[in-house]
Amino acid sequence: MKMTFSDQDDRSGCLEELATTMGMEDRSVRQLAMDMAKLGFQAGQLGRSVAAWERMLAEDEITIFFGLAGAMVPAGLRKLISTMISRRMVDCVVSTGANLFHDLCEGLGVVHYRGDPCADDASLREEGIDRIYDVYVSEAGLQKGDRYVAGFVKTLDPGRTYTSRELMEGLGRRMPEDTILGSARRAGVPIFVPALSDSSIGIGMVLAWREGHRLVVDQIKDVDEISQITEKSTQTGVVFVGGGSRRTSSSRRRWWRTSAAGIEAATTTPSSTPSTPPTSEGSRAAPSARGYPGERSRGRRG
Repeated sequence: MKMTFSDQDDRSGCLEELATTMGMEDRSVRQLAMDMAKLGFQAGQLGRSVAAWERMLAEDEITIFFGLAGAMVPAGLRKLISTMISRRMVDCVVSTGANLFHDLCEGLGVVHYRGDPCADDASLREEGIDRIYDVYVSEAGLQKGDRYVAGFVKTLDPGRTYTSRELMEGLGRRMPEDTILGSARRAGVPIFVPALSDSSIGIGMVLAWREGHRLVVDQIKDVDEISQITEKSTQTGVVFVGGGSRRTSSSRRRWWRTSAAGIEAATTTPSSTPSTPPTSEGSRAAPSARGYPGERSRGRRG
């Protein structure tokens, strides 16, 4: 088949749209993020994720799940995430317990600092400093968080079981508005923690447990509640930051109804592997190595 000049022009236009290039003209942060969709590798993934999330927010009725993993709060994203929640850019949060524990600590005045990923952990331990890759935090500050969680648990009724959502809602009651726990409490956004015991929140609960306040967390009821959110939603979308059990849980709940009609869109913010292995998230073996509301109308989003 002979190709005409017109066919060649059409094909050239299509290939030009796929070219991995971006100009150097001035642009807003929003436009920069959108233009990154034209690039390859992680930059392109970020740009396409922003576009997918924007399509979700444009929907009249949709439930947006937010999966949060990795040491994002110690890295400095607490206020950004709490603002997203306050503005109802997400409707349900599925998070690691570690992120929420560090969020709680910052709500209590604990500060995370930039540090050296190659620092000597033995020396840091002598100074009472914990390291999360290249972030430092005071061990005394984290113990303050442990005691706060233990004190909270002692106020609860040991004669009944609680879901992680109920516990996070209770913890958020006295947290500042610019924390994840505090903003979610005020905005009516539920937070689920699939692996609550695998975090420093679990350590705080153990402190109360050893003093006779033996609270039981019903994670199966968590599964039921988050599944009901999906079942009652007309459409669902998912935004992931990190991976792990939070990603598995929110994904599984999102696809609970195989016949559900929805936007069928999800975004993922990729994370790069640091050159130096980070300490395990939530580890407290040594101070130096610690490393259901349904869908919402777009009109309620800020």
